[in-house]
Amino acid sequence: MSWLKRLWYGSFRQDHRWLLALIIGVGAGFRLYNLDTFSIWRDEAQTIFLARHSFPAGILRALMHADVSPPFYYFLLHFWDAVFGSDWGLRFLSVLFGLLAMPSVYAVGRRIFAVRPAQAGDAEVGLLAALAVALSPHHIVLSRTVRMYTILSLASLLALYFAYRFVSTPDGRQKLGSRLWWGLVLSFTFVLYTHNVGVYLILSLNGFFLWEILWRKEARWLFRPWALAQVCVALLYAPWVPMVLQQLRSQGAVMGPWLPRQSRLGNALRLFNELTGLAWPGGRPWLWMAVCALGILTIRWRRTLLAFYWRFSTALNLIVSCFVGPIMVAVLATPRTIGMIPSYATMVAFPAMCFLIARGVLAVRPRALSVVLLLGLCMVWIQTVSVTYVRRTSNLREIASFLSARVGSEDMIIIAPDYLASTFNYYYQGAQKQVAFPSTFGRVEDITWVGWTENWQNAAQFVESTLGYVGQELPEDARLWFVAPLGGYPDDPHFSQIRVLKGRLDARYGSPQVVDSFPAAVESAEVYIYR
Repeated sequence: MSWLKRLWYGSFRQDHRWLLALIIGVGAGFRLYNLDTFSIWRDEAQTIFLARHSFPAGILRALMHADVSPPFYYFLLHFWDAVFGSDWGLRFLSVLFGLLAMPSVYAVGRRIFAVRPAQAGDAEVGLLAALAVALSPHHIVLSRTVRMYTILSLASLLALYFAYRFVSTPDGRQKLGSRLWWGLVLSFTFVLYTHNVGVYLILSLNGFFLWEILWRKEARWLFRPWALAQVCVALLYAPWVPMVLQQLRSQGAVMGPWLPRQSRLGNALRLFNELTGLAWPGGRPWLWMAVCALGILTIRWRRTLLAFYWRFSTALNLIVSCFVGPIMVAVLATPRTIGMIPSYATMVAFPAMCFLIARGVLAVRPRALSVVLLLGLCMVWIQTVSVTYVRRTSNLREIASFLSARVGSEDMIIIAPDYLASTFNYYYQGAQKQVAFPSTFGRVEDITWVGWTENWQNAAQFVESTLGYVGQELPEDARLWFVAPLGGYPDDPHFSQIRVLKGRLDARYGSPQVVDSFPAAVESAEVYIYR
């Protein structure tokens, strides 16, 4: 452990070392508290099942039709699952990377916001940015989820850091093949292989670099090594490009028909709102916009004059590019057929947001007022994240336990809609015959998203085939268990064919026994038992 001791004592200022340790401790508490109290939900279950395919070929084949993400996290989770296979252990992988983000943000903040080049950095910006990571509701929730988003934010921080080092190192150490050059190449590639939305950050970083060489003539000699680095990144990413094109075919199926339409401005405001973690009235997070604006602009107040202006610097240009760029590129690049852009797109902008909030708080004068602002932001964050510990995401674990204790060996189970089957079968190990309505006769773990929209749009044609399969396979003295969220969504038009199927089952088998006493949850269902 001597290397860890050297890292701790060599990278952090002594007067801030234990304050940073306290911040990490607070962040750990929010991320670990009741980590496995609530069950795995749909996205997590599908992620786990994908990672349990054979390495690497089985995972790669599954990703072609069952997700819209690159393979790095699934490869990592595949081996992690072999050792830490419980709900708590699987989620702890995300917690671990979420905790690593705090000292990493501190160290990067010290480096890029140096007051003078000879200094190690501005520790106040680093500390406040680390505190923003620790208390961010968005980051806390994703740190408690079996997905790759905390790794994505950490990879984005590395790319941001190496981009800064590349354009701000004046002595030619960026030449082709140097350690700094390879750091740029590998960090960019790391982002791209962690999540497909990483391309938004890479585009933003290239926009930042073009601005730098236009703004600073002395930086123009960097164009050649930077361009060669991007060529190298493209070559390293090229093997995944055909699979990305295949995955994009399913993206619209996952996001498009089921979500409300939003304008591009509405999407941008919502992404910013979710990134900051504040449920601001009407989805307009003006308070956070004001804090970030304070982090961008320099304020001068001289008696009768109040001035706001942008003081150009490499660090500030970089942070603004990495914060605004990915969100705007995501909004502009997403087809209008996809109504709402998923909030995970913001995780590539998350480190930059933390730096801007830190700078915004420090810009407030007098200092006592900045302390009041910081306390207010912390209270809002803590109040927002507290909902995480009382709002159950899924009750499929309880439903699977209920069936496991009561289902007979000859019984049959229908799960509708089919995407609930992943969570249900993560907990349910019985061998009974299953139907995942509308289109699958058999146990479902991975959802095949290619063609999924078409199946649901034509769900009416699967009612008869489902009834025929049940009539053929269900013994006369067995029970039929129908798991569906009809009570919680009585008027949802997307579930109309599920209601049609239930009506036909009622007509054939009589009124079912209804069990709807499971805990309230976002991903919920009732159980209808036909005898």
